[in-house]
Amino acid sequence: MTDELNATTRDSGSELIPVAERPFTDRVYKTQELPDTPTRSFRIAASSWIEAPEELLEAGDDLNEPVAYIRRIGPWLLWRAGPPVGRARYVAVAADASEVLSFELHGKRGVGTGADGRNHDRFRSWKESLRDHGPGESIGPAHPHEWPGEYTYCPLCATELETVEIYDHLRRRCPSCGFVHWRNPGVGAAVVVFNDDGRVLMVRRGPGSTRPGYWSIPAGFVDYGEEIRAAAARELLEETGLVAEVGDVMFVASNFHDPSKLTVGVWFAGTVTGGVLEAGDDADAVGWFALDDLPPLAFETDAALFKRLRG
Repeated sequence: MTDELNATTRDSGSELIPVAERPFTDRVYKTQELPDTPTRSFRIAASSWIEAPEELLEAGDDLNEPVAYIRRIGPWLLWRAGPPVGRARYVAVAADASEVLSFELHGKRGVGTGADGRNHDRFRSWKESLRDHGPGESIGPAHPHEWPGEYTYCPLCATELETVEIYDHLRRRCPSCGFVHWRNPGVGAAVVVFNDDGRVLMVRRGPGSTRPGYWSIPAGFVDYGEEIRAAAARELLEETGLVAEVGDVMFVASNFHDPSKLTVGVWFAGTVTGGVLEAGDDADAVGWFALDDLPPLAFETDAALFKRLRG
């Protein structure tokens, strides 16, 4: 991978000028004025962009480095903060500033959630997601956080965690006591229920949930200490008002309903035994649908299951 900052271009003479050595311009830019490709003789600071969101302006604070504009990638504006060598942060901002994504680069590897909603540990694949997916096209919410995990400080001694490579993966480790945050995926459970007409039960996701207005199979996350089939039955009851017997496993997939949270999902067959059909919890509507006439789906994993069911 070639670091964007280490690229060089020629000025009016023959000498190659490293990007990091180009001066910052004093000009102020509107969004439509930001160039499509890297500038050849100067750099544009995030503070020079009139519509710059706060997340972008603060992206270089902990690195003690300015945030500099790189180029447009599709509907995204790509920026960078960091020294020429070592840790760097790339920030992609939607041209309308509606969404902000970031990628932490540590040598040859890094971590960040792409425009596709998936976690990436390679800068190239993260950048390709910007080219292939526009704002709002993620199958899960994008996280602009520095590290998409639960811990910033050690839960044992309160020392700030560092990022290191362990077994070919970036992990959070305490430099004082050696604690390592092994971030294991959460587990989701879904129940697939059909009526006598062969229609599948689905819920429409309400305001405040992931992908509101789109439809999904009733599902949710397993609570700590909860048996997975009990969790599936509980989620079905909460979202649809129906009581069901949860049976065999129908489908298993990584990146359950929120790829940025690193999950594994299990879809079970269910048989309704009672209850009254009524939307609840984070669902605002319920309905039965034929497999060849499904509503707009919230998640690719549900779509993969339906594709398998249709043969």
